[in-house]
Amino acid sequence: MKTWWLQLSLAEKRTCVLGALMSSLLLIYCFIWLPLNQKIIASRTTLAANQALLIWMQAADLKLKHSHQSSVLTPKITFLPSLIQNSLNNTAIVANLNQFHPTDSDTVQLSFKQVAFDALISWLLELTKQGIEVTQMTAKTVNHSGSIETEFTLKKSN
Repeated sequence: MKTWWLQLSLAEKRTCVLGALMSSLLLIYCFIWLPLNQKIIASRTTLAANQALLIWMQAADLKLKHSHQSSVLTPKITFLPSLIQNSLNNTAIVANLNQFHPTDSDTVQLSFKQVAFDALISWLLELTKQGIEVTQMTAKTVNHSGSIETEFTLKKSN
């Protein structure tokens, strides 16, 4: 290879060096720069979507807290699981119920898959007016617009 290089004229050597340099730059662009740039764009898009979701969730949380504070009368609840089940059966979100687990007479754990967020919050607001509060909740968005997967615990207000 060394003898081949030495036999080349100066113009041929320059052409080979320039070709190697251009090939290196193209490889760096294709395998390093372009994937990093695409990842940055995707991260910025995800960040914007998550910020919009955070604002939406904070507004819903504020609305839920305001509704809970504005409820003046809290009726007496006798058996929480049956009250929740009856209330749930009167809504469209009952079709998305994944798990209904009464832990005792004062606490119920629920799990929903692909439930409409607005419908769920409306139902929870109705429950707070009846003296039931959400003590723990986890939620994550799914591909469907406005839908979430969630697990939460409901308990009698004291």
